[in-house]
Amino acid sequence: MLIDLVTDERARNAVVLGDRLALRRILANALAYGHAAHVRTALKDGAVVVSIDDEGPGIPDDQRQAVLEPFLRLEKSRNRATGGAGLGLAVVRSLIEAHGGTIGIAPASAGGTRVNVALPVFQPA
Repeated sequence: MLIDLVTDERARNAVVLGDRLALRRILANALAYGHAAHVRTALKDGAVVVSIDDEGPGIPDDQRQAVLEPFLRLEKSRNRATGGAGLGLAVVRSLIEAHGGTIGIAPASAGGTRVNVALPVFQPA
């Protein structure tokens, strides 16, 4: 898989507190379903926003919120070789919310899907 990364200078030094394995799982899942991933990070409204555009088949408008629920698979064959159990994005959403963040799904500008993950920046007391 081709991955390219563009980081906003302000986001480069931002600190997000969280479980390292959980944060890794969030990003790994978002990178799993496209032929290429175009990753951008930016700082917006006190959060680090990671936007991942893939070049996969995309997610239909009417199913973007539903894919965040457990056991929903867009790939209907039920073949384990072509997809999982439908838990990936549901687990990702739970992990993001446990870290005080949000997730959004939209169409990518070049086709495919855009996943936006916003995680709050750590503010020392």
